[in-house]
Amino acid sequence: MDKLPQSRTAQSHTTCATIAILAACASSAPAQQPTPPLSLAGQIELPRLIDLCSQRLEIAIEYDPAVLKGTTTIRAPVALTNDELWHLTNQLLAARGFTTVIRPGLTTYSAVQLTSASSMARIDTGDSPRFAPGFQKVMLPVHNREASRVAESLRPLVTATTGSVTAIPEASSVLVADLDPKIAEVREILPRLDSPVESSVMTMSVRRITPDAQPLHHGVTD
Repeated sequence: MDKLPQSRTAQSHTTCATIAILAACASSAPAQQPTPPLSLAGQIELPRLIDLCSQRLEIAIEYDPAVLKGTTTIRAPVALTNDELWHLTNQLLAARGFTTVIRPGLTTYSAVQLTSASSMARIDTGDSPRFAPGFQKVMLPVHNREASRVAESLRPLVTATTGSVTAIPEASSVLVADLDPKIAEVREILPRLDSPVESSVMTMSVRRITPDAQPLHHGVTD
């Protein structure tokens, strides 16, 4: 049996040694630790807050520096988780006339003026992202009532200046656009407004009269 050339044998030994080293490094590598809570306090500019969220949550957020201006003061007595940071950011943005949306056909977030959010946000089709945008448009099905009547009942619940509720009768649905907390409130109250219609049933007692039955006499007898 022929022996392998010396160069090929050395190369084989080197490859095996490299694989062994990589396997040892992989087994000894520490497991990825969860992101620790973030402590925030003091005054921060809105663009810096957006940049912080983008880096911390590992999401892409676009904004126009010429539009997104202003500062906010954060007083968080405890460290914030990623979810708490995102909710707080959207709350602070809304208080200063801004919010976050996801535009149609995109997966990235955009920080926009609140007055323009409804025309810029995509309609949520159910594939919600890990972090819900601050402003949403959702199509909610109506099963038991007329969509127009449900929409009329929901309108007092949305924000007067930026929220809207539109009936879509052909789809038996209502289209709701508003800030995330209001959307959550609408989702909670909708099942009560869309409860099944109770039908009124009248029960009648029928008595069969036979020919040989004695007639009933009313009044005073002799």
